[in-house]
This record gives sequence, structure tokens and C-alpha cells, in this order.
Amino acid sequence: MSQELVALEAAYQYIYLFGGGILAFIVLRIILNCIITVSTNEVVLVEYLGKYSRTLTSGFHILLPFVESVKEVTWIRTIEDTLTRRTKLSTVRTGRISTSEVMFDFPALDVSTKDRIIAKVNGIMFFKIVNPYKAVYEISDLYQSMEQLVYTSMRDAISKITLDEAIEGKSTIKASIHEDFKGLENSWGVKLTKFDIQSIEAPESIQKSIEKLVSAQREAQAELEKTRALQEAKKLKIQTEQEIQLLECDAKNKRNIMEANTEAQVLKAKAESEAMNIEKMAKAEAIYLEKILSVKGISQEYLLQKEYTKSIEHLAKSGNRTFIIPFESAKYFGMNNVSSLQEVQQ
Repeated sequence: MSQELVALEAAYQYIYLFGGGILAFIVLRIILNCIITVSTNEVVLVEYLGKYSRTLTSGFHILLPFVESVKEVTWIRTIEDTLTRRTKLSTVRTGRISTSEVMFDFPALDVSTKDRIIAKVNGIMFFKIVNPYKAVYEISDLYQSMEQLVYTSMRDAISKITLDEAIEGKSTIKASIHEDFKGLENSWGVKLTKFDIQSIEAPESIQKSIEKLVSAQREAQAELEKTRALQEAKKLKIQTEQEIQLLECDAKNKRNIMEANTEAQVLKAKAESEAMNIEKMAKAEAIYLEKILSVKGISQEYLLQKEYTKSIEHLAKSGNRTFIIPFESAKYFGMNNVSSLQEVQQ
């Protein structure tokens, strides 16, 4: 009996130790679950008996065991395989909500334009959760709701414009989506920071037509540029020839002026030389004549009177009834006063 009691007592001890270990593990697990460390740029929503209680920001926090729990959220988003271009759903389950900027890359969406062309539009969005409570409790699935809102906005905006306008005017589409997201901050607690359209792809047949059209436009533009270049070259050539002609004419005129000036100077010098020679000869003749007259006793006044007499005879034979005689020459005709001139006039 003593051995059985010892064995039973040992069994009880093992049971107590095992049960105590399990209880200690459970208590430790409960304590660890009640301790929460929240990182920067994230928050944790706490529920008290299944109802929202408070929001935990960055730092160290302790929950009340059994009555407080972390709110787990489940969001589903559509992603696209870059290789196969197939879409699939991705489920995000988390109790920590990021408050930093999040990128949301949407799969390509088939959209009909105003000219009834089906185009594939691929957009990318950046957003921030500014009110975690509304992002979790005011909307059942934030990602799916935003995805559907973006698709609806793009369809509505692109359906009002043609394919060419959509490709060239992406800013119009982005402005429309920004306008639709303005009220989400108050309703869903989400703020759209940036939206961009990565690509707008037309169907293959339309794409080929566009490529042909672009190629034709480029060829036409190149031909136009070539024509303009030829015209500019021709115009430049004409201007150059005109400038050369003007320069040649200017040079010729300057040369003619220089030649004329040189000739005038030569003629002037020649005339001055001849005048000097004539003057010297006249002086020499005068000196010679004076010597002869002084020898023969004939004065210069006698010679002058003789020349004036010949001039009067010549005028008398010309048939003119009136002629003018210089006053200083009257003495050579014996008219020493004005009365004598009046008598001749009568």
C-alpha cells in the first residue's frame, strides 16, 4: 500500500506541474497579447467587447484582457500579372493600418471613347488614410470601393472625349478623378494625393492606323521642312548675290570717284602748271615789250588806245546802234567827261 500511495502522490505532482505549466503559458500568452507596440506611420484600432473603443498611435500600449481586442481588417484588391497580363484578387488582412502614402496600381481597364473605340487605360494612384476609423467602419472594403470609384470616374471622363483627345489630354481625365475623390476625406477618411495615367492603348488595328498616320505626318513634316530649307537657301542665295552686287557697285562707285578725284587733281595740277607757264611767258613778253617800247619811244597807253580803236571799228561794222563803252576807256577816244559821252549818244 505504501508503494501505491507514493506512486499516486508522484502522479499528482506531475499533474500539478503540467497543469501549472499550461496555466503559466496561458497567462503569459494573455499578457503578451495585451501588450502592443505601435510603429510610426501606423495606427491600431481597439474594440471593447466588439465595439470601437480607441485608436492607438505610435508607442507602447496595454489592452485590457478578455474585453479589449485589436480590430482586424480584410481588404481585397485586384492586381495584374505583368507577364501574363492576367488579373487576380489579393486579400490583405491586418490589424495595423498605415497612415503613410500608399501606392495603388490598377489593372488595365477597357474603356469606350466618344468615337466608340475600346481603349485600355492603366492608372496608378497614391493615397493616404487620414481617418482610420472611417476607413474601417464607414466602408466595408476600402480597396475595392476605391478601385470601383476610379473605374467609374475613368469610364465617365473618357466616354466624353475621343481617343486622340484622351491620349493628348490626360490632364482632363486626372482632373475629373481628383474631383470625384474630393469628398472621400469626409466620408471614407481617405485623401487622394496623386493620380496618373500610365498608358492609354488603342486596339491593334487602330494602333497600326495611328502609326501609319503618324508616319505620314512625319514624312509630310520632313518634306515641309525640306521645302522650307530649300526656300530659305534660295532666299539666302538671292540676298547674298544682291549684297555682292551692292558691294561691287559701291566699290565701283568709290573707284570711279577716286579716279575722278585723281583726274581732277591731275587736270588741276596741269592747269596750274600751264597758268604758271603762261604767266611767266606773259611777264617775260611784257618785260620784253616794255624794253622795245622804251627804245622806240612808244608808251603802253598808245598801244591800248590803238587796240580800243580797232574794237570800236569792229563794233561799228556789226550794225548795232547802241553799244556800251567802259567809262575808264573814254579817255582813249578824247572823251574826258560825261558831257562828251552824252554828245556821242546824241
